[in-house]
Amino acid sequence: MKTVLIIEDSLISRRYIKRGIGSEYNVIEASDGEKGLVAAISQKPDCILCDLLMPVMDGFQFLENLKEKGLQIPVIIITSDIDDTIEEQCLSLGAVALLNKPVNAEEMQEAIRKALGSGNN
Repeated sequence: MKTVLIIEDSLISRRYIKRGIGSEYNVIEASDGEKGLVAAISQKPDCILCDLLMPVMDGFQFLENLKEKGLQIPVIIITSDIDDTIEEQCLSLGAVALLNKPVNAEEMQEAIRKALGSGNN
């Protein structure tokens, strides 16, 4: 079973995202980018869903750190703050997709399937 890491500071949002993912994947969670980076290194998930605006380490810093460490795990950014500049920055840092909050379960599942199909794991 493939593993998906959810990095989101809001417990309510994490639960909503986890429910939207369904039971097709093993789900692990982290409440900020720093904890997410530790989980990504230690548990090597197949895909990561990451918020942008979080305390300790935000989504941009998370993407930068993931890239610096050479971890090639597909990352889908989930945020309410999508504009062309944000999207461009995320994609240049290695994100494979961006989804708007509140995320639609079908869109999220499709993005995960695409990310896993194009992932390097």
